[in-house]
Amino acid sequence: PQPVEHRLIYYSEANLPESVPALNSIRLAENDDEIVGMLQAGSYLFFLERHHLWRFSMQSNPAKDGFSWPVATRGAVNNRCYTIVGETVYILDSDGIYGFTGDGNADPISLPIQNIFRPSDSPYVINFQASDWFHCSQYPNQETIRWFVALSGQVYPRHAIAYSYRQKRWWIEEYQRPITSSVVGELNGGRIIYL
Repeated sequence: PQPVEHRLIYYSEANLPESVPALNSIRLAENDDEIVGMLQAGSYLFFLERHHLWRFSMQSNPAKDGFSWPVATRGAVNNRCYTIVGETVYILDSDGIYGFTGDGNADPISLPIQNIFRPSDSPYVINFQASDWFHCSQYPNQETIRWFVALSGQVYPRHAIAYSYRQKRWWIEEYQRPITSSVVGELNGGRIIYL
């Protein structure tokens, strides 16, 4: 966006999702961070930045009675790197992966594999310069979340950081070709992930 719009969030009128008047905007306080997305959890809307999370609340009109405030000093690499399991949002940012329940506490769950997030000579280090292509998918039947990431020297995601949220176990998967997007769909009445 243009510099004057850098901290603005535009919204539509109720029941008019394709109509966004230029005056319908919310301004987040300046903090030298970049807005990368939004998510809805519980009764709140959260604005995702690279290094912060903001909670937004309102009664009837975002411009008149809407209010936003920072709730965590963790963020997200982009708007496709989170998933919601139950009441917990699992998010990938530049410091690792964490669980967030909306109360302001960011639980750093990736401590057992934290070396993958730190610069080193290992081939198993995340290349955050390729983070525009990162994404995650929840596999409900496997009780697993996969964050598709690019490792050292790669431009597109060919690896997944997999997390079994019931067993609290981690592993890394490698794919034959890049996996640049994923979506939940249906096949024969069941939910599956299309890559």
